[in-house]
Amino acid sequence: MHASLPAPRTTVHEILTEYRALAARHHVALKEFCDVDGVIDGFLEDYEQREQSQALESAKHLKDFMERLTAAFGLPQDRTVTVLGANGTQHQVTPGRLDERARDLFNNGQCHAFAAALAEVTGWPTAAVISPECDDTYDNCGMGSQVADGVCICQIGHIMAVRPDGALVDIDGVNDPEPLRASSEHTLIPMTDALWELIDTAPTWRERDMAVARTFVQPLLDTLDTAPAAATEVTA
Repeated sequence: MHASLPAPRTTVHEILTEYRALAARHHVALKEFCDVDGVIDGFLEDYEQREQSQALESAKHLKDFMERLTAAFGLPQDRTVTVLGANGTQHQVTPGRLDERARDLFNNGQCHAFAAALAEVTGWPTAAVISPECDDTYDNCGMGSQVADGVCICQIGHIMAVRPDGALVDIDGVNDPEPLRASSEHTLIPMTDALWELIDTAPTWRERDMAVARTFVQPLLDTLDTAPAAATEVTA
């Protein structure tokens, strides 16, 4: 999953080196607008624009640093971490602990992350539960600008992995696909590269929190051997 990662100590030293270079470059760039006393010498608007540009660059680097640290050290499993869910909600879950908090998160905003993480490990394909009708409002679908394979982003309700026997697997375990196939209210379709790209770029969907999702794959798989297939419930 993460091939040829540098040693944790090496990762920390690389990040420290990169951060110091970034901070020094930003400091020098802002000094161009200051006099010998460090006071901004006119061009306040230019100074603020450069400061804003640097803030955006710093945020991008911070995200990269956090991803590399997570890859090197893993997430803590003795405390909760914050994960973004649907509609701006924030969930507190303990990585690797398969409990109601985890089920709530991966049923309400991060189902795509868990399905993708499960597919990484098992090689299983993924499928989406979609509604037959588009919501047709700008806030939810962008009035036709967010479409792939004939599916609008607002039609996608839930994403699951598909086991070789056809059973659907999500954070709740094994689900019987037959109720969905018989439903007139929802349709089950295979996830394609185009649909994944749609989800990953749509502003109405959360960025996949793969680091957290990956910690729940093995705990869930450990429950599947003895778990009976449950009736599939469609969740947003």
